[in-house]
Amino acid sequence: MDEQAWLQRIDRHLAASEDHMRRGNEITARNERAFLDLQNYLREATAMLGRMAAAIHENTVALVEN
Repeated sequence: MDEQAWLQRIDRHLAASEDHMRRGNEITARNERAFLDLQNYLREATAMLGRMAAAIHENTVALVEN
């Protein structure tokens, strides 16, 4: 294999590597957004469940007292 063919082969490999890195970065960015969305959802769900538990407790106390 001559030097020019060797350099072209290396260039193709580098181009493929750059494409893989770009796609990996895009996937990582999407995963980060999904994680943040999930984190926000879980924060809201936890707060809602806390309010529900407090309401159930209040109702239970009211029933026991009556």
